[in-house]
Amino acid sequence: MRDKWGDRLKLVNAIHEGFWELPAFGTVAAPPALLIRPDGHIAWVGEIEDPKLELALTKWIGRRINF
Repeated sequence: MRDKWGDRLKLVNAIHEGFWELPAFGTVAAPPALLIRPDGHIAWVGEIEDPKLELALTKWIGRRINF
């Protein structure tokens, strides 16, 4: 994934066991993957293979690099 966006994307592998407590939603399961904008807001949530991830990346950090 990172090779498509160069240095504009930083991948971080993290594991959270248990649930998240969200003020607007209550208790939810931790998502498998998420895209966090530089200002800390969540731009996308889902499976890493989700094709909508590429749309979110393009929206927030620009088109991918084509070699």
